[in-house]
Amino acid sequence: VVVQYNINTEELYGILKEFVHLLYFRHLLVNPRDRRVVIVESILCPSHFRETLSRVFFKHFEVKSCCFLFCEHIFI
Repeated sequence: VVVQYNINTEELYGILKEFVHLLYFRHLLVNPRDRRVVIVESILCPSHFRETLSRVFFKHFEVKSCCFLFCEHIFI
């Protein structure tokens, strides 16, 4: 998924909701309510992206927990 930097929050929410839905129900074949989520991201990731993604996981998919980890080694 390629996301533009000037996209508004509601459009980003819709894109992420569709993308995460594909991950859970087409590829992983698991119920999101039964799983915890760990996301490894770049330290340069915009905060509105992180907030929108966490809103998708908690509000739409009702995951138990979501942990964001920053990886410094992505740039090496």
